[in-house]
Amino acid sequence: MSEQEARQAVGPDRDAKDVADPKVLLAHHLKKLKLPTVLAEYDKQARQCAEQGIDHPRYLLRLAELELIERERRMVERRVRAARFPASKSLDSFDFKALPSLNKVLVMELARGEFIIRRENIIALGPCKPDSYCPSCYVLIIPADFVADYETADVVDAARRLHF
Repeated sequence: MSEQEARQAVGPDRDAKDVADPKVLLAHHLKKLKLPTVLAEYDKQARQCAEQGIDHPRYLLRLAELELIERERRMVERRVRAARFPASKSLDSFDFKALPSLNKVLVMELARGEFIIRRENIIALGPCKPDSYCPSCYVLIIPADFVADYETADVVDAARRLHF
C-alpha cells in the first residue's frame, strides 16, 4: 500500500471501520512509525489478552514493553558490533573440561551473584609468576566485616598460605 493510498483509506471524512482490510493499513502505519515488534506481536498479544480478559490499556502496555525490550536488545547488539568486541561468550558455552583445575560449581555460584546480596567480598588469586609457588587460581569468599578488620595485603597473604 502506498502512502497516498494509506492517506485516502482513513481521512477526516472516513472512519477506520470503513476500511476493507484494517490489518493491511495497520501494518503500513506500524512500518511507517518504525514499530516492528508491535507489528510482529499485536495479533498474538490481542488473542492472549482477549483470552485472559485483559483490558485495552494493559494490551497496549504489553505491546509497548515488548517494543522497548526489543529496541534495547538491538541497541546493545549495535553497540557491541560498533565496539568490535570479539564474539559474545557465556558460561553456558565454556568448556570446563579444558581447564580441569577450575572449580565449575564455584564459578557457577559466583555467576549467580548471591555474594553481592550477602555483602561478601571476593578475592581471586592466580596465576602467579612462574618462578614462585602458588596455586593456579583460588577464589576466597570472605564476609565484609572480616576484611574491614585487616589490611588487604594481610588477607591475601593468609589466603595464599591456606593452600586450599
